[in-house]
Amino acid sequence: MNDKHWAERDFKRWRQNTSTADHRGLQKYREETVWQLETTKRRAVHKAVFNGKKQEVIVDRLATILKSSNVSVFQYEAPARHGLRQAMLAKGFAWQRSDDEAHRLISAAFHRIGAVRPTWQQGQREYTIARENCSWCRGELDDEQIARNERFCCGEHAKAAVQLRDYETRAMDDEIGRRAVYLIQRGNNPERKCGYCERRFKPLETEGEYCSRICRRRSRGDLLEDRACLNCSAVFHPRADEFKFCSTTCYGEAKRKLIDRQCENPACGKVFRPKGINSKYCCHACSIEGRELILPIRPCAYALCGINFQPKNDQAKFCSPKCNQRTKDARQKAKRHAKKGPGDSPIDRLFDKAA
Repeated sequence: MNDKHWAERDFKRWRQNTSTADHRGLQKYREETVWQLETTKRRAVHKAVFNGKKQEVIVDRLATILKSSNVSVFQYEAPARHGLRQAMLAKGFAWQRSDDEAHRLISAAFHRIGAVRPTWQQGQREYTIARENCSWCRGELDDEQIARNERFCCGEHAKAAVQLRDYETRAMDDEIGRRAVYLIQRGNNPERKCGYCERRFKPLETEGEYCSRICRRRSRGDLLEDRACLNCSAVFHPRADEFKFCSTTCYGEAKRKLIDRQCENPACGKVFRPKGINSKYCCHACSIEGRELILPIRPCAYALCGINFQPKNDQAKFCSPKCNQRTKDARQKAKRHAKKGPGDSPIDRLFDKAA
């Protein structure tokens, strides 16, 4: 919700708590509040005061100060920002420009030391509780609850979390709140047998047939086998066939170090150092030759073109974006003509009126 929404909400609450005699000037109060919010959003962005070597020196000193903390790199953020702002005010700069410059310099120092500001969820007590324990009483969860990705041991603790941890309004914005709502919904539904393993469970929805996603995929026969991560060699269960890494961390590490691989051109097979994580060929000539061997030349799908071209992937149908756009325009024109029908042009309507 934006600031304007909060202003409207405060206005409604203030109006409900006041008498009819105090309603004089309500519209003026409302307009002034909204005007102040819009003026704050339109505040001008000031240019940087320190550039070049001066900025490098200040950022280096700030990074040294921020790293000197034994508790957290954010411990000295407020004193450092206050000191920079006070020094700039003493030199004659305006307060807002001094504060913006201090914020910019401190952000650059955090970026240099690689500091990442924790989210709101990471600041809550549930973030420190292990995955194998209940998020309310910290009791141990059984294997079935862990397999269902539940975070509470019973429905009572889930209801207590929803009522006492302010999850009634923002449950779907937090993982723990979501799990609490799901557990309460399951408690309201009757038990039934799983359509694959025949184990009794309480579904999240009334028409749920399977106790887990694994049973649903096994019933359809599309469950993927476990595979080894290409970066850390850890065995994991992929969600889709194109998943090659166990986590985003391994994907980023593999993208940075780029292990040598073999060229996929059957006529080459040379080992090379790729420039990107999706590189398949050692050079541009091998990419063209490899595509010709794997993907045969095909005619363009545009009726008025018919040029034979070399596709870059198996789904390519047109030789160029122009032929693709021309085909779309022809289809839209045919649809419009089909809706109008024969004899529906302006000239035909004119003759019909004359008759």
